[in-house]
Amino acid sequence: MYQEGGFFEYVSKKLTEKGYVFRMMLVVNSKNDIRVNYILANKDTTESVREEVKSIFYGAVVI
Repeated sequence: MYQEGGFFEYVSKKLTEKGYVFRMMLVVNSKNDIRVNYILANKDTTESVREEVKSIFYGAVVI
């Protein structure tokens, strides 16, 4: 997931392309319980921004 060309690199690249400045928080409780939060530094988290970030993230899951 962290390797070159991996999942998190892909999501980070897409968010950066959209102009987001962010930090990622990853919590792994078990192999079936992984939580990822993106903390935006340069934009207010409106519902439309939240949906756009989720769309990028879930789009990467399908790839």
